[in-house]
Amino acid sequence: MSGNFHSANWETLSLALVSGIWTATVEVANPGEYEYKFIADGVWLIDPLNPNRSGTPPLDVSVATVVTIQTCDSVGAHKTDRP
Repeated sequence: MSGNFHSANWETLSLALVSGIWTATVEVANPGEYEYKFIADGVWLIDPLNPNRSGTPPLDVSVATVVTIQTCDSVGAHKTDRP
């Protein structure tokens, strides 16, 4: 997965397969919108579980909106608040 989680420059993160879902834990400093795409076998893909997108295909990206700084179990698929 690659995204703009810490600056305008995109960085690449590794994913882990957990219960059949590819997941990553990403710490962000501020609430806001973060763009990302998956990379599988050299092919850039949008998140099929996240309907929030920006841009026009094939240059579109998935967008995760962080409202408060808490833990997000899997970007785009679903968020869970943790104490």
